[in-house]
Amino acid sequence: MLPKVAIYCHLSDEDRNKIHASSESESIQNQKSILTAFALEHQWEIYKIYIDDDYSGSDRTRPEFNMLLEDAKLSSVLEI
Repeated sequence: MLPKVAIYCHLSDEDRNKIHASSESESIQNQKSILTAFALEHQWEIYKIYIDDDYSGSDRTRPEFNMLLEDAKLSSVLEI
């Protein structure tokens, strides 16, 4: 059984000027690519990818980050 991991990506302040509001920023695309490759290289199973594309890391109201924390709490009770 492979270890399960989650990937979390958030908007970099340098990448706020994305072309389309509905598209993922380059920062998010790069983070997903690098982190997915890292997980695969270490033979980790990716449970879920959490993305807060419209929130900077300093914003404590990031919904996906908060969902990640909730899921982590649940995983200690339930086996995911």
